[in-house]
Amino acid sequence: MNEIHLSRSFLKRPLNSVVLILIVVLVTEILSWSMSYTAKSQRIEAAGGLWQYISLLVRIMVIPEVVSAIIITLVINLVHRWFKVRSVAADWFSVAKYELSFLPVLGLVYFLFIPFTQSIRYLLAKLPAYSFSDYWNGYILTSYTWPVYFVYLLPVLLLGYSALNLSLLIDFLKQDKT
Repeated sequence: MNEIHLSRSFLKRPLNSVVLILIVVLVTEILSWSMSYTAKSQRIEAAGGLWQYISLLVRIMVIPEVVSAIIITLVINLVHRWFKVRSVAADWFSVAKYELSFLPVLGLVYFLFIPFTQSIRYLLAKLPAYSFSDYWNGYILTSYTWPVYFVYLLPVLLLGYSALNLSLLIDFLKQDKT
């Protein structure tokens, strides 16, 4: 096998990225509980109980980040189509070059998804007491600062490269069977 033909079956279904987000949330929660049990217990108490905490977690973290994951996956798939990336040579150098070619895309996709993610987060967090000033200053303008960008960059890279590698692996395994 000289090259891997890219069908992008994983990327063509952006809802697959929901599974990735759920795994990230689960791992994050497990790690945060293991590192600071007392602080997490206090958060549950402050939220009003376990179910309220889970509801808050889903509304403020999971749903908005699902939107981010879907947009990231859609953009990766669109880049494949726009630049007509149909195959990758089956050697380590070519795969590394292929993956590095997505670094600028993943670095810039933040600016595309953040207004959607933050708008949904604001609507779900502040329901029903909305304030445009609070939304604009606390959610939108704050999102376009370097500290917030760099906080998001690592999860965006992890999610984007996970989707890209899963898609590549699925295509490789499908091709290997034939």
